[in-house]
Amino acid sequence: MGESVSIRPEVSILSVLRHLNYDWWFALAEFVDNALASFAANRDVLATEGCERLEVFIERTGPDQIKIRDNAAGIRRNDLDRALKAAAVPPDRTGLSEFGMGMKSAACWCGRRWSLHTSALGETSGYSVEMDVQRIVDEARDTVEVEVQDTDARAHFTVITVSDVDAMPMGRTVGKIRDHLRDIYRHFLRDGILQLTVFGDELEYQTPEILHAPCVVPGHETKNSVPWKAEVDLSLPDGRQVTGWVAIRNTGSQSEAGLSLFRRNRVVMGSYDTKYRPQTIFGSRNSYRSQRLFGELHLHGFEATHTKDGIRWGGAETELLEHLKKLLSAKDFPLLRQADEYRARASKEQIKAATDKAIQRQGTSLRRTLPASVDCVSRAPVVAEPSSSSLPKADLLSERTLTFLANEVEWTVTVQTLDDPSYQDLFEVGISKSEGPSSRSVTIRIAMLHPFVVQWADTDVDKLELLIRMVVAFGVAEELAVSSGGSASAMRRRFNELVRSGLELA
Repeated sequence: MGESVSIRPEVSILSVLRHLNYDWWFALAEFVDNALASFAANRDVLATEGCERLEVFIERTGPDQIKIRDNAAGIRRNDLDRALKAAAVPPDRTGLSEFGMGMKSAACWCGRRWSLHTSALGETSGYSVEMDVQRIVDEARDTVEVEVQDTDARAHFTVITVSDVDAMPMGRTVGKIRDHLRDIYRHFLRDGILQLTVFGDELEYQTPEILHAPCVVPGHETKNSVPWKAEVDLSLPDGRQVTGWVAIRNTGSQSEAGLSLFRRNRVVMGSYDTKYRPQTIFGSRNSYRSQRLFGELHLHGFEATHTKDGIRWGGAETELLEHLKKLLSAKDFPLLRQADEYRARASKEQIKAATDKAIQRQGTSLRRTLPASVDCVSRAPVVAEPSSSSLPKADLLSERTLTFLANEVEWTVTVQTLDDPSYQDLFEVGISKSEGPSSRSVTIRIAMLHPFVVQWADTDVDKLELLIRMVVAFGVAEELAVSSGGSASAMRRRFNELVRSGLELA
């Protein structure tokens, strides 16, 4: 008779989970997945209690603490052991909770301690568990204490509190978490199934506007405008299917164009600025096509990675892309070539919204960085040249004024944008007469319909931020030169000539 060995996971696996290759949005998504799975499995009985929509709140409750709470059906006592045990596969794997790892791996990755408090609909007891991961591992404990509380049988919720968070998300990371989760759960947000509030902001998803235009592909030109959207329904030889659609964005975006791949109505690949852009379909990164194509593809019969941030293709990716390219290259609806050939000018409202957002973002950063830069640059000698003058009046698209103190001089820097196609220069700099040696005033005016802007930025906020930063630096440098008895106007003229004559198409 043969022998046997135990292959049951030791509790030390909990410490290993801290080293998973998560991003914050995918880690937090694990908690949302569990809530959605619970809500879907108990939707009918929840509806009888007046709960028609799942509510999930992700909030910062301390300097190193994050709380995730939901109003799903809660965790029943006979499911609690499995819920807390690593790699305990749930009995129903058809939903978003399928690997038996999500809550444990995400909680252990986020922080060193976490707790669970839950009340299941229909049960008169609620349960709380404290998980001090390092202590459990050090003591090799295979059980944890469960605190039992009396509760109303109609109560239904789960609260997970993660403490001792090593790297609390701050600043831009918080924004990216919101942007990714908004993209990942767009199906549920659009259908009104889910209310997801992340760090105080309730998320909403709006599908980018699809291009309505005549066909401009040589040999296939039309006069009538049509929506440039192709429905996708592909069956692979192995039985797996791909459904959805691919379309052309009305407004290009290098950072947000691309495909999103869904599995069970949840984005697995291609959220926010990490869209799926295979070269077979999108071509080179700087092409018009790569900035305009977008779409949603639902994968049926495919497996996801255990962290749900990728697809296990099993050799099917190349075949899928070949079928997809053929579909999007059909002679009667040449969507890929239309994306290559079509040129559009953004509307005044789109330009204004994008520039306002970019200038708003830059305001805080410029106020922080300009003083030290001005202090340093103002000490350098400059050759004397004629000075600039203030700018003439114009119909502005937007305007923002920044004030700061640098080297005992009070500065006023005004950034203006306009959408007048008659402006030939990318930007202009106006320097107002100073009231004294302790004040400086400079105005920078940017032409948002200049070919350089349309080609490389359009309404992409990230690119507009870069452009604004560069132009503001140029304008302030010119004022410094003028105040020192010289002028940088000749350099500015050469710069404008360069960007008009070829740089915008390089």
